[in-house]
Amino acid sequence: MEMTVEKITPQKAAEYLRHNTNNYRKIILAKVNQYMAEIKAGRWELNGEPIVFGEDGVLKDGQHRLAAIAKSGRSIETAVIRGVKNEVKIYDLGMTRTTTQIVNANGYEINSVVMAAVNLFLNQSQNAIKGDVIDYAQAHYNDLMRAYLACCLTDRSLRKSTMILASYLVLRANALPYYEVEVFYRTFITGDLVGLDGYEPSPAMIAKKMFDERFINKTGRMVQREQLEILILAMKDFHKKTKRTNNYVIKSPFAYEEYLAKVRKEDGLE
Repeated sequence: MEMTVEKITPQKAAEYLRHNTNNYRKIILAKVNQYMAEIKAGRWELNGEPIVFGEDGVLKDGQHRLAAIAKSGRSIETAVIRGVKNEVKIYDLGMTRTTTQIVNANGYEINSVVMAAVNLFLNQSQNAIKGDVIDYAQAHYNDLMRAYLACCLTDRSLRKSTMILASYLVLRANALPYYEVEVFYRTFITGDLVGLDGYEPSPAMIAKKMFDERFINKTGRMVQREQLEILILAMKDFHKKTKRTNNYVIKSPFAYEEYLAKVRKEDGLE
């Protein structure tokens, strides 16, 4: 085998992709777009991970990177290995590094649950571009940490991305002061505060009841979004001292989408 370091231009990437024959894996557009965004942002570095060709000249590994280069219109340097035996078929068996691991490797001090909240906020789940997640977390570190602290001051079990993101969104929208976010979560956990008349449950207690009834033993992205909607409604009612006797009715589209669009626009993510 031979290894070289090459500058791959969009034209060269397109040429190399013509050798992408007999590939048992299809190109995933979301992955190409993810790599392209990193390249355009200037975050793609020469790290030793190679483009691989077999001894017959067929591309064996690197189709997503090459497609991203071709689509981006930018050139990058990368290692290229040629001459791998044709019978070698399996690649990418290593574990993908998480965003938090990348953050730690670069010396940033950003809590992993905060990173999970940012990932959920960017609304792309596992396909979120890691560089954008890190950049967003750094740019809004203070607000995110205020939201995180509000959760941690109540109960360790509430250190979840949905809780942090809900409080972050209302803090960013100036809907609640910081101390009221903390009081809300204390109420959510302990249930020791009641409505204004002394009998009616507070919005936090209603929300907690819904969580207990509807989300026990359930996981998934849709569940997280529903949790966010309930928490934002409950925190706003808590702030207004609004009484509630029944559960929150989730309607679509809910104000969470308005929050999301507003903050994304303010932060230049649209």
